[in-house]
Amino acid sequence: MRRRGFLFFILMSLAATTANASAPLGFETEVWQYFEEKSGSYAKTNMSTSSMAPSPLINEDRVFGSTYYDTLSILKSANDCSEFFGGADASVEIFNRLMGRVHKDHFASPIGMKMSGEVTSVFNARTKARYRLFGKVALNAKGPFYRKRYSNSEPATPRIGSFEPNTQEARMLIFLHELGHLVKGPDGNWLLPND
Repeated sequence: MRRRGFLFFILMSLAATTANASAPLGFETEVWQYFEEKSGSYAKTNMSTSSMAPSPLINEDRVFGSTYYDTLSILKSANDCSEFFGGADASVEIFNRLMGRVHKDHFASPIGMKMSGEVTSVFNARTKARYRLFGKVALNAKGPFYRKRYSNSEPATPRIGSFEPNTQEARMLIFLHELGHLVKGPDGNWLLPND
């Protein structure tokens, strides 16, 4: 599958997640093919670059690290996805600053990540990016990033867009969704409004 089709799917899923609507049908096969062809190849060649990792979780948690590098490989290229977030340079900077704040937490909720605390506004004069950073960014270790259900006695975790929980596609969408809450668009509004 071509990268452009995958990026379109990610953006549509991102919009669908925000609007609580269904993502376009027919892309699941293409997404699976993308991951068959590509997933992990960037991570496998770059996981050894621990000095460049913005968070120790990237090297300590294989699932987190793989998702970080797969998402980074999309954002660092000039494409529709990175342009949505302000361009490759801006999106990589903001994504790395977000990842540098992530810690694992446990809360009984279908939420994948939760941002809270003091908000810092940032303007990068070089990239012209305007964004915010939250003091706390918690990745739910009991949520859809890692699990399909909380326990056998509880119902299954809801889908992330059109993706099953505890899949690489869902994990990447969780990261991109949170990134959308941080970035200001050209109109001065957040790319994704507060949940």
